[in-house]
Amino acid sequence: MKLLKFVVVAFVFTILALVYIHLQVQIYDLGYKGEFKKTELQKQNDINGYLSYNISRLKSANHLGVKLLGNHSEMQFLDNNHVVKIKTPAGLLKSESALSLRDKNKAEGLHRQNLLAGVFSLRSQAEAGSIK
Repeated sequence: MKLLKFVVVAFVFTILALVYIHLQVQIYDLGYKGEFKKTELQKQNDINGYLSYNISRLKSANHLGVKLLGNHSEMQFLDNNHVVKIKTPAGLLKSESALSLRDKNKAEGLHRQNLLAGVFSLRSQAEAGSIK
């Protein structure tokens, strides 16, 4: 009877030890997988940075100018003989310098008025409710 009890206790203890070891192995495995994912994510971020830099460099004005106006390019600037001049009504050609001082002051006053109206607006008051 004692031998049977000892075998059962040893069997249960062995099963519990195997389950514990299996859980510990899973913990280490998940840790290594997390580290691998972290390094892979860092590599992907680095590649993304390199690609973003290359794209911005290819879109830069200097790069486009070198490519478009290079030795083997057929592009060229137009001279004055090939420029078309169009006459437009004088009302459409209002530039910043054509605005009078009075119009500038009026626009500046309107901006100040909008700023003050935004700060001191007549909205409903905020009310705090009681917690029941």
